[in-house]
Amino acid sequence: MRTIDKFANISVDLDPIGLIRRGEMGGYFCTPQNAITFAHTGIDGIHFCIIPEENDPELKHSPVYIINPMDSFRLVEIVANDFYDFVSLVVVLKGASTLDWIDWYEKEKFMESIKQEHSNPYYDTPEVKSAITALSDAFASTLFIKNIDDAYDSVKQLRAKTDLTEIQYSKEYYATLGLILDGEAMGGDV
Repeated sequence: MRTIDKFANISVDLDPIGLIRRGEMGGYFCTPQNAITFAHTGIDGIHFCIIPEENDPELKHSPVYIINPMDSFRLVEIVANDFYDFVSLVVVLKGASTLDWIDWYEKEKFMESIKQEHSNPYYDTPEVKSAITALSDAFASTLFIKNIDDAYDSVKQLRAKTDLTEIQYSKEYYATLGLILDGEAMGGDV
């Protein structure tokens, strides 16, 4: 069973932690061509996808990306080495939406914002607790929950060593960004 199928089969509503599994999920000009979109946050078209690695039919070792069509500087960013790391980050951060903050804040401000966010009574609701528990339990046999102190650095270090230029996009992507020359995409990522 593919990791995202296990994720899709979680019976508990994951919407409270920013993992909406229904409705429009991708299809934006900046969603990579071979991406498998599995959830969206419900905010500004932000969604998560896996770009399958060669010889990884179960998607156990394929990276997870965050797609933000409203961010003119960072449309596509890697967020986790694989789906298990992604689940770990979501569990530690008590939600997926805050993963987008890594692009906007330095570590100290990110940690301060997470702490402030977690002090909101919303994170103590049964719906949030149930969603976190269900997500964690679904991958319990293979999941290593990372320490929250490592979440920011983990994502930043992964981004520093990841080459996004190999990601393939639609012609609409290149046209939208003005990267089409004589009807041919120039290639690469911005």
